[in-house]
Amino acid sequence: MDGAGSYQFFFINSNYESAATIQFANGAAPDQVTVYASASSFGQNNQVTRLLPGVHYIDNYTLRFAGNGTVAGENMLLYLAGNAELDLTGTSAFRLVGSSRPLYPGMQPGLVVFQARTNTNTLSMRGTHDSLLQGIVYLPDGTLELNGTPQAELMRGQLILSRLSNRGTAGLIVTYQQYVDIELPAVWLIE
Repeated sequence: MDGAGSYQFFFINSNYESAATIQFANGAAPDQVTVYASASSFGQNNQVTRLLPGVHYIDNYTLRFAGNGTVAGENMLLYLAGNAELDLTGTSAFRLVGSSRPLYPGMQPGLVVFQARTNTNTLSMRGTHDSLLQGIVYLPDGTLELNGTPQAELMRGQLILSRLSNRGTAGLIVTYQQYVDIELPAVWLIE
């Protein structure tokens, strides 16, 4: 592929496994890369899988980080539409960083995972020493389930979600970094 621009990949009723690297001529990066797929599995065979920068649109299937490899990506957003699920519970490591600039008009910079407001699925994150999500994880009607290796930093940024579940005895570390102002509801007792 040659140069910046917008790239779309469509995988309908099929599997999408990243076994190779998509490279751009002269080291150029695209402005936006969108992947449409029906099933994906990353993190196989001790390899490092690099996700391209841009929006990865996932609709009605499970994106699974499995195996014992590493999945890494920067300046990217995983958008979970419909009934899509993100499974970060395999033995693979993940290192995903949200974009510091909008990838589409009106996007909040810093988003790394955005689950559609109608999607109520649970996002399970198993932390290993090499795993980290950096940015905003936005699950307005979903549950984030944390689980993993003791004393591992799993998240750096903001968690904006409906429900949080922490399983096991692991000391998972979530380091707060503000991207957006959040107004907390106030409770008043009036006599």
